[in-house]
Amino acid sequence: MDNNIDNTKVINLKNILMILVIMISIISLGTFAWLSYRSNDTAMVLKIGEIDGMSVTLKPYQINSSLNPVTTYNSGISIDVTTNNKKSSKDSFKLFYKINSIDSELVNSSFKYTITKSTNNGSTYTIVKEGDFSTASSNSELEIYKESVPGNNTTYLYKVYLWIDGNMGEQSSMQGKVFTGELRAIVSYPVSPWGEEPVIDNIASTYVTNQNGVQFSDISSDTNGKGLYL
Repeated sequence: MDNNIDNTKVINLKNILMILVIMISIISLGTFAWLSYRSNDTAMVLKIGEIDGMSVTLKPYQINSSLNPVTTYNSGISIDVTTNNKKSSKDSFKLFYKINSIDSELVNSSFKYTITKSTNNGSTYTIVKEGDFSTASSNSELEIYKESVPGNNTTYLYKVYLWIDGNMGEQSSMQGKVFTGELRAIVSYPVSPWGEEPVIDNIASTYVTNQNGVQFSDISSDTNGKGLYL
């Protein structure tokens, strides 16, 4: 009888210890235990461009989802983007978010996008652009990517991820906040070979500190015109 009581105590003690271990694990890992997302993607596909020229395909075109913080970008929500240039010469495209509304708590460096690219039909992807919504605003456009695509039926694949970075510790204020917008594309968008678009020469800009623009009586420099100007 005493042995049975002792055995029962040992079993109960083991159960208590196991529960404690589980509770400690949850507490220690709890920061990331809830970092997941639920997604309800539509099957819509949006194709933009010319039949015999440059085209950009977005899939799915619409996403209705609840986005929670995650630890890596590829655990977020993604849209597949396919570019195909059938022309004999290179052509270009631009991706941007048309932001209809964004709550102020989401105008934050923790609310991010990451763009990956594949040139081997999806076998491998590499990150080509990362950014965030810290400069976003309602009723505006946020450009996220632009590139030239070689001709002769060249196809590139991209994945555009939307995610909240749970590693930055700022996500608690984002709970229940709302972002509504659309990922859009423009084809045949001019891309400068210098990687910058032309700017007007009579205003201040990235490499022009003078408010009246480039001073042509002086040499070009980091403060007096460096790049392509109109």
